[in-house]
Amino acid sequence: MTRTPQRSHLIVNFCDTAWGETVHALTIARDLVASGDACVVLTNNRDLLRLPNHSGLTIEAADLSLGLERCIDAAVSRTPAGSLILADFATFDNALRRTREDPAFVRRYGLPTIVVDTWDSTESGATQDFFGDQPVRIGDWAAGLGARLLPAPPVRPHPRPGVYAALLAPVARGAEPRRLGRALYGLPADVPVVLFCTSGWQHVSFEGTRGHALATALPHVLAGYLAQIEPAVHLVHLGPAPYPLGPVLGERYRWVPPQAPERFSALLSCVDAVLSANVWTSTISRCVGSGVPVLIAQNSCRAETVDEAVAWFGERPPRETLDRIERLLPLYPFGLWPFGWSAFLAPLMRDNSYLRAVERVEILQERAFIETCTRVLFDRARREASARQQAAYADQVSRLPRAADVIRSAIERCGEAPAEPRA
Repeated sequence: MTRTPQRSHLIVNFCDTAWGETVHALTIARDLVASGDACVVLTNNRDLLRLPNHSGLTIEAADLSLGLERCIDAAVSRTPAGSLILADFATFDNALRRTREDPAFVRRYGLPTIVVDTWDSTESGATQDFFGDQPVRIGDWAAGLGARLLPAPPVRPHPRPGVYAALLAPVARGAEPRRLGRALYGLPADVPVVLFCTSGWQHVSFEGTRGHALATALPHVLAGYLAQIEPAVHLVHLGPAPYPLGPVLGERYRWVPPQAPERFSALLSCVDAVLSANVWTSTISRCVGSGVPVLIAQNSCRAETVDEAVAWFGERPPRETLDRIERLLPLYPFGLWPFGWSAFLAPLMRDNSYLRAVERVEILQERAFIETCTRVLFDRARREASARQQAAYADQVSRLPRAADVIRSAIERCGEAPAEPRA
């Protein structure tokens, strides 16, 4: 049997504070290596740089103080790459804006170039809505550059050019993984545990923006809801820094810093549900494939005052709820907290079967939030129905091609590049 010649790929990931797009880069690299290729991942993500290299996969640090062009020039000159993969489009575009560089340099390497388009820019559009009233336009430099790679999720899992199966590998579930995970993290064996994950970009200062109040207050509001659930719920928060939630939940709030992959898998194995304020994250992707119930806290209300929020309710809520609403103002719709991105993500989420694999509830609907969370945690029939929906979605995704297969087809269409170092 003739063995397919090994290709080499340079994967560029300039995403220092977010993990979801970085996971795409890492899983694509691992898939390519598993198929017999070699990959170099050029990144400025500190969590990714902590992972060890292994046969076929090298992770290199990117010094963006040099500028994007010089950084990639150096990598291309020392890497016998047969393709250039940008993971992903939105974060690379953001890096271009920060360094004020012209993206035209990407074309001069003479390499088949593939862009991971996480949010499917042909559907979501060219404008990201930040904080309800601050539009940021994405560049159109990727048009005609090469091929697009569309991960499902969050893209709809329909077979079309570029779409590939991106549901992350499941974690072990069951009595023994639960026992081991609870012991590892010192969690009581018999209490309901909800996991809430945050990334570095959600912990930067939003002082002076319309997102400051929402960024600061939402964890307190969600903790206040969880505190009302019986039996008492424990909240594990995994993120770069803790939130001051002791006055709300006492010892039932546990902060955990970012974990190595195997320890994070152990944590997911032992929790009862995951709570997120983002419509999609890599953690949710892992949960859906593992049968872990997911509750997404979203907001569709736009309000500058309490009265405007009450008008959205249609009735006046209790005083305590009004106090919580006041802390969140000004309110704007969001799909990615606290950025917003409601209008940007709406086309991508429309008729997307991914949403049937998760539960969603409005952050202002306190009673509905508590009731939904209670059912997710304690209603066996609800949990079984959720697991069936997740399994159906996972099956739909599994019918899509792997990333490595899509990339190889794209390279063949673009034309093979010679695998020699370039000056």
